[in-house]
Amino acid sequence: MAISFKHINKSSMLLSGVKFLHKNKKNTEKQYTFFVIKTMTKSQIKKTLEYIFNIKAIKINTLNLPIKYKKISNILGRKSQYKKAILTLKESNSILD
Repeated sequence: MAISFKHINKSSMLLSGVKFLHKNKKNTEKQYTFFVIKTMTKSQIKKTLEYIFNIKAIKINTLNLPIKYKKISNILGRKSQYKKAILTLKESNSILD
């Protein structure tokens, strides 16, 4: 599988979901969230993000977000289902640099 930007959703490039977790005083890990294509595996997500941002990932966690239904007047529609990837980095690495 070729690595390219098309596998990562455009809205994830805004990096609006930046979280910092403090596990203890010595070790601080940075976590970034991305919306990715539903069919991608953890290893494909890791390779793609490491290539795009030139970083070394510790781990990748993924979760499938449910389909959300919206009702406007008498019309019932639905929002598409996404996969969310959480990328964990060491303190020395950063995507925002």
